[in-house]
Amino acid sequence: YDDGRRSGQLTLEVNESGEVSGAFYSDRDGARYDVTGKVGNPRHAITFTIKFPQVEQTFTGHLFTGKGKAIAGGSKHQDREAGFYAERIEDEK
Repeated sequence: YDDGRRSGQLTLEVNESGEVSGAFYSDRDGARYDVTGKVGNPRHAITFTIKFPQVEQTFTGHLFTGKGKAIAGGSKHQDREAGFYAERIEDEK
């Protein structure tokens, strides 16, 4: 959830070197947008960018360290800064 303006499903994968890849699927139109980023220091810090058709939006956040069920932080879209949060949904296997 981004500032009450955007919502959708964010899928993230982290490789052994801490690089993040994935996708954002918009609730508005179902479109898929590429995500890239990096896990930071401390290890529960993350920065990632969603590449929309005309612009990119950068997110900086921290994974909750208790059970790792959420990320909260800030985002920057063009010159506008806002807050965001994401809740973890476990895959049903």
